[in-house]
Amino acid sequence: MKSVDDKVKIVKVAAAPAGRVPMFQSAERAPLHDRLVAEMRAVYRDTAMPAFLDAIAQGLLSQARATYAALDLDRRSVVREGDELFVFPWRGTFATTTLRLAFAREELAAESDRLGLQFSSCSAEQFPAAVKAIAAHPPTSQEIAAQLETLRTQKFDELIPEALLRVAYAKSSVDLSAVRQMSALAVVE
Repeated sequence: MKSVDDKVKIVKVAAAPAGRVPMFQSAERAPLHDRLVAEMRAVYRDTAMPAFLDAIAQGLLSQARATYAALDLDRRSVVREGDELFVFPWRGTFATTTLRLAFAREELAAESDRLGLQFSSCSAEQFPAAVKAIAAHPPTSQEIAAQLETLRTQKFDELIPEALLRVAYAKSSVDLSAVRQMSALAVVE
């Protein structure tokens, strides 16, 4: 990054050397907002090619759009590939993590990435049964926080009692609206 002009909302960047992905400081920790994920999905749905993309970026975007269309992600949120199940709630990090932890409460483990959940060795019966169980008995934010494995992520978290960290997580990072929208995930695989 060369410069940032907050007044006019312009960021000047330098091109990354060919063949190398630029490194961003703590990009893994920056949560995605629901609005950003909605904009990402809009890019997949769009057919216009942004003028600022170079040939390589245009090719990657074309591939991503073709995959989005081939998987019919406009109409479904659940995709099965062998024993693996991929769920695309098209929500931000807090909502996606809340869903992952709700499924963990039902003993259905998932990995979450930037856009969804991946269930390994998930039978055709397990996912709908877990969705039904969560819908029948929605978890509280405290029950979601109780499922969290890693609490100590900040510099001084070691000094804070675990119970207080769970309360803080429940209040700041649990998005129960994702759980309430669970029925949308039950779209037939």
